[in-house]
Amino acid sequence: MKRIKYLLINLITILTVIVCFSCEREGVDTIILPTERYVVPITDIIPQQLINRVDDLHLGYDPPDITGGYIANPYVLTYSTLSHDSIPFNFGNLIFKFSNQTYENTISYESVQGDAEVNSPIAYIQGSGNNFTVYFSENKTSPSTGITVKTHSVITGKVSPSGGIANFKYAYIVADPGNSTIAPNTIRKFKDNDDLAEVYKW
Repeated sequence: MKRIKYLLINLITILTVIVCFSCEREGVDTIILPTERYVVPITDIIPQQLINRVDDLHLGYDPPDITGGYIANPYVLTYSTLSHDSIPFNFGNLIFKFSNQTYENTISYESVQGDAEVNSPIAYIQGSGNNFTVYFSENKTSPSTGITVKTHSVITGKVSPSGGIANFKYAYIVADPGNSTIAPNTIRKFKDNDDLAEVYKW
């Protein structure tokens, strides 16, 4: 019986030492416990044929905070699988906003380009340092025609120290063309003409 008590005391002592080494002193002792997050993989949302076309794909579980409004001015088409598209082509301005960024790496996306408005309440963000990738499915609806096109989209960039998003790039693949004449699996890529999407008051 004494031997069992002795073994239990030694075991408690060893566990106490292990816990103490797991502490970080910042005024008080804090036990650092491992945490786990599930982030929806980009391959669950974005088809591989579009991923293969995306430049500067930034993955990782610690993306920067990108909440706020921005403007790509001008918003320029740089690649297209449509034979009749002119490259480069100026599409005017793209005004967009990110909001509701969470620890679980979800984020909301809204945009206005011409008369087309997009609202994607659930998007996903990955990245590290100042670099990020946002990916989501969206419905692009034109109020003038009433036509809705479903796409899978990717936005990449880098938070600029001076404000805005440097190296801003946007790409999409058409999942469902609806009543439009655009073909399924059409891919288009865009960028800000001077590579900086500036801060915009939404």
